Amino acid sequence: MKIVIKADAMEELLVLAPGIADQLDDILGRAPRRLLDAVVACGKSQGGQGGPLLLAAKNDVLRQLAEAEGSAPTAETQRARIKQVNDAARLLGVQRYGGRTPFTLRSRKFAFELSFDADWEKARARQRAGVQAARSANEDSGILVEEIVDPLVFREGTGSELGQRRLVQIFLSHAHESEKIEAIVKEFAADLERKLRHLPYKYKELFDIRLWADHLSMKGNRHFEAQTDKECKRSEIAIFLLSDRWYDSAQCKRESIHFSADGPAGNRFLLIQSSGSFSHGDPRFANVPCFPMMWQPDVPNLLTVWNLSIAERDAFVNRVRDEICSALEEYLIPAKHARASNLEMRSQLLNRPQLNHYEIVVEQDNAEDPYLTPKEGGGDAVDGIDLLIRWACSSLAKNRVFALLGSFGSGKTTTSQLFVRRLIEKRDQECDEAAPVPIYLDLRRLNAIYDRHGEPPSLAALVRASLHPDIRDQIDADQLLNFLRTERCIVVFDGLDEVGTRIGVERLSALYRTMLELIPARAWLADRALKRVDWEECPTRILLTCRTHFFRDFAEQESILRDRDRMAGLQRVQGHDPIRTIYMAPFTPEQIQSYFRKSLGTKEGEAAFASIAALHDLAGLAKRPIMARYISEIAGDLIDDINAGRPVNVARIYGHLFRRALERDHDKRPILKFADRQMLLEHLAEQLYRNRRPSISADALDFWFDDYAENVAGIRSVLRSHIDARGLLQTELRNASLLVRSAEDAFSFVHTSFYEYFLARRLLNRLMRCDQEQEWPHVSDETCDFIYDLVEIDGCSRLFEQTVSTSVQGELAVELSSQLIIAKRRHLARLRKRRDALQKQDPINR
Repeated sequence: MKIVIKADAMEELLVLAPGIADQLDDILGRAPRRLLDAVVACGKSQGGQGGPLLLAAKNDVLRQLAEAEGSAPTAETQRARIKQVNDAARLLGVQRYGGRTPFTLRSRKFAFELSFDADWEKARARQRAGVQAARSANEDSGILVEEIVDPLVFREGTGSELGQRRLVQIFLSHAHESEKIEAIVKEFAADLERKLRHLPYKYKELFDIRLWADHLSMKGNRHFEAQTDKECKRSEIAIFLLSDRWYDSAQCKRESIHFSADGPAGNRFLLIQSSGSFSHGDPRFANVPCFPMMWQPDVPNLLTVWNLSIAERDAFVNRVRDEICSALEEYLIPAKHARASNLEMRSQLLNRPQLNHYEIVVEQDNAEDPYLTPKEGGGDAVDGIDLLIRWACSSLAKNRVFALLGSFGSGKTTTSQLFVRRLIEKRDQECDEAAPVPIYLDLRRLNAIYDRHGEPPSLAALVRASLHPDIRDQIDADQLLNFLRTERCIVVFDGLDEVGTRIGVERLSALYRTMLELIPARAWLADRALKRVDWEECPTRILLTCRTHFFRDFAEQESILRDRDRMAGLQRVQGHDPIRTIYMAPFTPEQIQSYFRKSLGTKEGEAAFASIAALHDLAGLAKRPIMARYISEIAGDLIDDINAGRPVNVARIYGHLFRRALERDHDKRPILKFADRQMLLEHLAEQLYRNRRPSISADALDFWFDDYAENVAGIRSVLRSHIDARGLLQTELRNASLLVRSAEDAFSFVHTSFYEYFLARRLLNRLMRCDQEQEWPHVSDETCDFIYDLVEIDGCSRLFEQTVSTSVQGELAVELSSQLIIAKRRHLARLRKRRDALQKQDPINR
């Protein structure tokens, strides 16, 4: 049944808004139009503060709708239709009246209110004048006014009531099938339309996106082709819902022409397999990425998506929305003078050495050539710089992303900086134009600007904040982004863990996703479709570094590096893996010796290398490049100790190494202070000692830390201060406390000697407090030696001797006390040897 509008009511509407009814035919669906017609039919003209309005009794309107539809719409349906009416009015204002919305429909308690803007008639008059002007130009242009399509995208400088946002239309093309499939298509369209109204933060100020679908926006089937042709011309991008019926539909073929490579809109469309199999479709789409397979390879079509959980369906719609936004950003961001800007940017980058700021060890050429290995822990090590250079310069490279991982102090930053410097040398000194332009981004610098409780920074803000401060304000971040996406570049993101320790794993995942946006979405999809990297589509490569033990286990490592399976372009397919992971290999004895020679000079370096071989496993510790560096640097600290009359022994050396290691992580802005972490590691060493195992699983480490934190007032207060505190503290424990992760996903101290050092501190503390037990497991001789060194440093030898003696007499901790008595003899022998060596030295060089 059609709603009959009283002649006088329609006259009132025509007086208030002449021409509105006809103009709405093209943009308002049937159901919301029936609501508007019923309001007009039942309404009475009233005077309003801002302009004229119609008031219609709600019961009368609902009665008319019930007669027309069989039942009255629910309150939720009413709200949805009111929104559709207002969206159409707003769109009409943008299209025809300079952004002035002609009317607004509202639901009051007992009535529907249709109010009109007081100034809209002025805007309409301006529009009529514009049409007359267009008609007068007809003879010159040959374009009929009726053929002019109102643009839905506000280009630069046009302005609108929407501020700087661009109003964009997305066209949904699909062929009608069974009722079940149609219901799913409508649900998908409704979900997508809702997602497009609430864009991610980075796109909110860029776009205002409207989805056009025939069941949402078409008025009847009258002039179907004329309506769809008009909407195709207005739309920037199309979504093709592929099916067997879609391929057979003449109308769908007609729609696709508008968005094909030869059509007026260019080749801009997103493929979604609605039903059936993509492999059975048109061969011209064979190499075009298609969803949902690009989202989840084992999900063949939309019907299958709708059989998944609500959360998975929501994730899929989010992904489609993000693809649309990314494509719009890429298409609509002006490319004017892009090539000239790139040439200027290339000149800036290559002539500003401070852009790639190196550590002292790299600047002074003291760094050893790093070696890399495909497996964590060593084996089949190869020259690291040579491997990275071949990847960077080869057009046959098989991966777009290189993940360089390693434990604490393994040389990741040094390797990445040596790699950057070598690329610059190839360009500058060897005139090798095939070498890409390297950009080094230090993620430690993000800690200064990252708001832990806010949105992740945009890609431009991320890049700018990661640049060296001396150059940050001299380079335009947007121009740099354009250069990085279109020219042969290597972008080095150094230190995912550096910012991850501060913001936590979940926020790091979002930040990492932003980094991956450096590669345009079309390039990721092209790579996956071709099962190889399409360097012509995008020549950019990414090298990222991170500590292995930042990730609690290998599964989390893989999950984060592949964007938690949200991005199909990062997933492995047969014959293609977009990410290659490789690990730092430890120093060899020859590298340690060479490093000392470079850092200290030949003579002093040889002497230092010989000395560490005689001290408790310092040679083993020096296999870690950062520890080799610290050992070479603490000579000044030890001289200060000697001058101050403080005892110098192995425990003193390890204390200095521990402090330097924590100072190195200062840029991570850790929550735990030095004393907190020292006491925590002492208790963890005791826990491993009690378990009689050198390592602990990630889960067991988390459970142990929870129990430990509850008994330490300072850490307990931090845990209760914020909902994210537990995760942040657990990440900090793994990543900034001398712990490393093994290939078996177990955590242990960075070296056994540090475990023995902290265990010695804990046992000494318990012994001195007489906090003893009937049975103490056997401890190593090295731990006992550390205990006596600590006693010497603390100057409590006599009290310690009394404690040990009392323990033996009371038959408490008998084995430990006996070990300590033997260790005392070794300690006294070392003291005599040290004294004799000093007496033989020249007094000036003592």
